Amino acid sequence: ARDRKYTKNVQNFLELLDDIDNEEGIPENTGWMSHQAVWPYSSMFYAEVWLYAGNGEKAADYLYSFANHASPGRVWREEQALADSNSAEICGDMPHNWASAEFIRLVRNMLVFERAGNLELFYGLPVEWLPKEGKRLYIEKTPTRYGKITIELTLKSKGEYELAFVREKANQSPVDIILNWKGAVTESDVKLEQIGGNRWRLPAGCSKYRMKLIKASSLQ
Repeated sequence: ARDRKYTKNVQNFLELLDDIDNEEGIPENTGWMSHQAVWPYSSMFYAEVWLYAGNGEKAADYLYSFANHASPGRVWREEQALADSNSAEICGDMPHNWASAEFIRLVRNMLVFERAGNLELFYGLPVEWLPKEGKRLYIEKTPTRYGKITIELTLKSKGEYELAFVREKANQSPVDIILNWKGAVTESDVKLEQIGGNRWRLPAGCSKYRMKLIKASSLQ
């Protein structure tokens, strides 16, 4: 019963966020200003809620909208009126360095996510982040409780990618390492177990592997 109540509370909260984010892409009226305002920093907290709930697309929407609320100096004002409110009212400090830190944390979590004892790879990866020809998606030694993680995703041919993963030694190991990928895994130098339509379980003790992936649209 407690779990059902928790799930219902989370669902109600997500529905509330969805109802109040239409004006400028992030929830409005969540700060100190009385009305017609956004507190951009809070959107990064709410984006993490969407990510934990399994909605990476919504998390990405908040990330982009948050970026669009930055000043020309790429920092954020604490609270600001809606663009069409004709209000010059402002509230709070500028800049807060933790706003930039929250931006970076969300990007990291969309790619390398510590969740429920697991290490989730590409849990919120937007399709537009997939590398183009001659480019790569690369994260170098990002710290986790399970060791520093390095990931490199490169395009090998149309719709086909190669993924290289390295996990440095640490005092803890994840329960599972989960790869999230909308498509297929065609080759791997470690044993995989498909546990859902777009999810594969890797050996928890795995410290290094390489595999080939195909994007879902290329399978049609």
